[in-house]
Amino acid sequence: MRRRFGSSLLVALLLTAACEQQQEADPAVPAEYASTVPDYARGAVQSTTPAITFTDVTAASGIDFEHDSGGFGQKWMPETMGSGVGLFDIDSDGDDDALFVNGTWFSGHEGEGAAPTSALYANRGDGFFVEATAGSGLEVELYGMGVTAADFDADGHIDLFLTTLGPNLLLRGTGVMRFEDATDRAGVAGSRWTDEVGRDHPEWST
Repeated sequence: MRRRFGSSLLVALLLTAACEQQQEADPAVPAEYASTVPDYARGAVQSTTPAITFTDVTAASGIDFEHDSGGFGQKWMPETMGSGVGLFDIDSDGDDDALFVNGTWFSGHEGEGAAPTSALYANRGDGFFVEATAGSGLEVELYGMGVTAADFDADGHIDLFLTTLGPNLLLRGTGVMRFEDATDRAGVAGSRWTDEVGRDHPEWST
């Protein structure tokens, strides 16, 4: 019995000595590198609220666009995807103008009045916009899915490519806020701009 107790005591002393040596061998971690857990990670509420606020200026900005999904209760996939908005400097005045791409009615479920179209807004440069759709060539009935912009013919004017639920549309910029349909003439069917040849001129690929 005494022999077992003596052996156990010896093992305990050896383990204690080993632990003390290990602790002495570990270098102290400088205070600036010590790992601390922020209070918010422990579920604490911040004592102060960040001074970040937003104000709705939609009405004052001049943008009154409303997207029309053409939905009639069937929840078709295009209805859930939206159409997006493109921001680009169409009139080369240094300010981004906005093109809101719209949907339209589905066949057999037309609404009343004129069919919805996309809407172009010219940026005045002071945070306000003026609608410039009329006469721009963008007042076309289509079910838009998205838009991309580039100067595909290198004439210095922004050109637009609209993907739609149906035939896509290439609109060539002819001047300030004016576009003409160049889809058939260009022979394009895809929505991606690339520069495959490496000439700094965008090509189309599908």
